[in-house]
Amino acid sequence: VVLLRQKLTDDGLMAPLLATLGDRAGSLSLAGETLSRAQQFAAANGSTDRFLVPRAWDWHGTVYENLARGHQGPGEQDIPDLRQAVEYYRKALEQWGKIGSDATGRFAAEIRVTRAKLAHCVKAAR
Repeated sequence: VVLLRQKLTDDGLMAPLLATLGDRAGSLSLAGETLSRAQQFAAANGSTDRFLVPRAWDWHGTVYENLARGHQGPGEQDIPDLRQAVEYYRKALEQWGKIGSDATGRFAAEIRVTRAKLAHCVKAAR
């Protein structure tokens, strides 16, 4: 269980890095797989691993945000990527809310960062 949790975290953190490096297909694929595996893992392991689901939504949002930032100058894909990032960040916050009071305490810093990333993408996507 510990190794699976670590693998999910490693993959979740690797996907935005791939996006920063310009690997659109690889980053989106890894982010999607990580989100799916996080949902399955959390469902199988109960409340102790529910935090992986909002993190996976956040990682996916970061992939889209990084893809939007990765172009040399404004590109036609920037706004759609930013809008997709907004949706994933909103979903992450929704999932944090479903966890309840544990999320607002133990994971408060992560939630604040997601809110800040959401606000940035909303502003940039206008």
